[in-house]
This record gives sequence, structure tokens and C-alpha cells, in this order.
Amino acid sequence: MIGGAARGPLRGPAARFGGRGARPLWTPAELILTFGPRMIWNNDEYPLLDEYWQDRSGDGRELVAPAPPATTTIDGKQAVVCTTAGGEFNHTGPYLSYTTNVQSIILAAVVRVDGALPLATQRHVINFDNSAGNAFRWCLQFQTTGEVRAGGRIRDADTAIFTTGTTVCQPGDVQLVVGILRPISDYIAVRINGTLENSDATWQPGGPAINAVASGDLDIGDADMTLCEVVAIYENAANVNGLETLIEGYLAHRWGIAHKLDALHPYKHKAPRR
Repeated sequence: MIGGAARGPLRGPAARFGGRGARPLWTPAELILTFGPRMIWNNDEYPLLDEYWQDRSGDGRELVAPAPPATTTIDGKQAVVCTTAGGEFNHTGPYLSYTTNVQSIILAAVVRVDGALPLATQRHVINFDNSAGNAFRWCLQFQTTGEVRAGGRIRDADTAIFTTGTTVCQPGDVQLVVGILRPISDYIAVRINGTLENSDATWQPGGPAINAVASGDLDIGDADMTLCEVVAIYENAANVNGLETLIEGYLAHRWGIAHKLDALHPYKHKAPRR
């Protein structure tokens, strides 16, 4: 159950957590996953430390930039200005390691397109490129014309499956973008500002499953974008319906873009609470 908003002006800890007696705001760091991992990258509470972007989930998966990136302020919080082709932050495997099937992946980001449309090339918001087991690539990216697409490639079968949203993300406009992959149930989807824009049920019917991944490369912020926050969730429970809306509510209210959520979104008017 989600608690109500506090009434009246408040200051200090009571203001931060929604008033005396109100439950604190929910964050993805509180997810208890049977599979994991969960990754939350942002600079809201602490400044960017040199070239490191800290993982706020507590799992310790920090990201490293080739050089300290520039930062800017969005909604009063620090965001990272990406200018490096190939990823402002990257990690050459091993980055993820697991032996059981991945049944659900959610990639979410609050991001602003920088530069004019059409973009010179596709831009990866986040890209996992794994090279062991049933090798796969899973990414969330901007098309050159400003639409967002989500999906991936099963390298063993050389099969690439993506689904593309309909919203053209205009330069300078902050957007909440989400990509969902459920390889076991053959489902991929892209959501923009809390609205499902497109989905596809032809990921790889009947398999192969994404499993036994012992290494993986990662790049985030593939040039000409500003990243506010990125959340990545990997889980082996197929039934995680509704988790994406929790993450959307968390991100939209943190970054001042809740007004962009659909009127029927469960967290349009109130951020999720514990």
C-alpha cells in the first residue's frame, strides 16, 4: 500500500520522508530479488567522484569513465554529460556472472538527448554485451530520429529483436525511458514516460534462454546525451508485472517529470513509499 502525501509545510527529515509518521519514499535499492543483481547509478546525494559513478544499490557495481566526465544540474540534482563515443562509462567483463536463467530484465533511465536530430548514429543509453554461455546483447538506445528502442541479439543464433517506441524525444527534453525483456515468455517492450508504446512477442520463441553468463561488457551513455539516473534490474521470477511502474514512479518524482506520466499511471500524483 502506498502512503499519502504529507500536509502542510515541513522541514528537515520530516520533509524528506513525507511528514511525521509517513513511510519513507521507496527506492529500487529496497528490492529483495531472488536472482539479482540490481544496479542504481545516480549522483543525487553525493558528487561524482572523479571518473567513478557509484552504484547506490549497495551491490558495489561502480562504473568507470575513461576520464572524469562533465556534469550539469537538472531539477536541482547533478547529472552526467556524456560526450564519449562507445560509452561515457564502461566496464570490460566480467561484469555480470550467473548460472540460472534470466527471466526478466528491466532497464530504466532518466535521460536528455543533446544535439540536434537526426543524430549521427544510434546512441546506447545502456548496453550489456555478454560473450559467454548463450551470448546476448541487451540494450536501450536512441534511434537517429529520436525514437527509443529496446531489445537485443542472441549472438549464437545471430538473431536481433528490437521494439521501437513512437515518441520522438526532442533535444533538450528530459525523458523517462524503460525497456523490458522477458526471454522465457518471448516478450520485449519499450515504455516512455510511463506509457507502453510498443511490444513484441517474438524475442526467440522456445529459447534459447539467457543463462550461464560468466562475463560481460557494459557501456552507458554513448555520446550526446545527459544521464540523470540509470536503473537495471535482473530477475529470475517471470511474474514481475508492476515492477516497472514502481521504478517509473520513483524516477519521475525524483527528477521532476511526474507531470509527464499518463493520468492513469498509479504513481502520477504520489511517489511510491515503503
